[in-house]
Amino acid sequence: MLNQAVPITSVKGAIQRMRPEKVIGLREKDFTGTLEGVAKIGFKEVEFAGYFNQTPEQVRALLDRLGLRAPSSHITLADITKDLPGQVKAAKTIGLEYITVPALFQPLMGKVTPDFWPKTAAEFNRVGKELKAEGIGFAYHNHSFEFEDHDGTAIWETLLAELRPEVEIELDVLWASVGGRDPVTEILVTGDRVRLLHLKDRAAGAEVRDAPPGHGTLEMQEIDPVLTLKKNNLHEYVKRRTAGQK
Repeated sequence: MLNQAVPITSVKGAIQRMRPEKVIGLREKDFTGTLEGVAKIGFKEVEFAGYFNQTPEQVRALLDRLGLRAPSSHITLADITKDLPGQVKAAKTIGLEYITVPALFQPLMGKVTPDFWPKTAAEFNRVGKELKAEGIGFAYHNHSFEFEDHDGTAIWETLLAELRPEVEIELDVLWASVGGRDPVTEILVTGDRVRLLHLKDRAAGAEVRDAPPGHGTLEMQEIDPVLTLKKNNLHEYVKRRTAGQK
């Protein structure tokens, strides 16, 4: 469903101190069993990254049975542009508030042309406008490459300047820190544009690995008061990630 094959029991210990309205991210082969376990723990929301051969109608029926809701789903930009009407229909069936682009694969693979970012911003703006007309939000999930310098300015600032208000942000605090940014500062300076948040602490050591929130090197206790100020318009996602996953 989301980002790690980890038993429900081990997740429970990692998140027992966290508020139950936060959203948890997992990847399990047992789609139904995972959702049942998440609901049993006390979570109210989930974020999807694929539906594991379930139809939107089946997903919605399962969410309704378990008393869960899905504010967002990760869908690649290629899949969105290939069939926007189909994605809109699925989103409305499931009850999504946001369709979120999880990554841009060209930068991840180091294959960025000079016109990549302007073209990407323009495409984001187009999709965001069309989704807004359908009553659905559009968001982008960052990694660390957005904070790299590009012609004297960080790509992040350039991207935010070119994106219309319809394009909102799902800030990943782990990857922001890898990019040399302070997550609290980024949450504050981007204002209401950050509407979704991935809470992944950073494990000690040179290798980029996540840790349960509060058990790594990030100042998670400084992030929490900021979230309280924004709680009326922010979905928080507790994520676990295995090596090699994003």
